[in-house]
Formats: sequence, C-alpha cells, structure tokens
Amino acid sequence: MSRQALALRAMLLRVQAARAKREADTTALDQAAWTEHCAIGLMAQAFAAPPADLAAEPAGVAAVDEPAAAAASAAKAEPNALVYPARAALISGLADPPSATLATAIAAGVDTIPRELAVSAEV
Repeated sequence: MSRQALALRAMLLRVQAARAKREADTTALDQAAWTEHCAIGLMAQAFAAPPADLAAEPAGVAAVDEPAAAAASAAKAEPNALVYPARAALISGLADPPSATLATAIAAGVDTIPRELAVSAEV
C-alpha cells in the first residue's frame, strides 16, 4: 500500500505541475476558454431544435415573462463580461438592437454591465 500511495502522490504532483505550467501561459488560457466557448455554442445549436412532439407547449404552462427572462440572461452573461470585457464589447456591438424592455432597463440603470459595455464599445 505504501508503494501505491507514493505512486498516487507522484502522479498528483505531476498533474499539478502540468496545470500550473498551463495556467502560467495566458495565451493558452484564452485559447482554452475560446475552445470551450465554441464547444458550448455547438452543443447549444445541436439541442436548439426540440423534437416535434416536444415543440408544442403543454397545456397549463404559462408564457415566459420577457423581463424576467432578460434579467436571467443578463445575470448569466455578467461573469463572462467581467472576465472578457473586450469580447463582450465586440459581441454587444455585433448583436441586434436590444428590445424595448431591455433598453428601458439599461437606461434606468438596472444593470451596470450593459451600460459599461455600451460606453466601451463607443470608445
């Protein structure tokens, strides 16, 4: 058991050293993040179209509240916008104009991240 414990410890140290080396290179981290982003996008596209039998809304299901859905979407995007502000500014510049509800929320100052992105995109 002692030999096995020493072997496992040595393997752990090798894995940790490889991770530290990988995390020291910011270019590699950005490439890994971009690869993950692309993979998530491809998976989302694959699952975007529900099967025909699930496409119809079941009886008794309420319609989605648009402001709540927009707020939930903004909450999910906010951590990524903080980590990658340049990418977020580019995406917000390429995106369709916001809906009237979202534009009102941004103008009212409900969320600071979209306003900061709009200002950085103008610069």
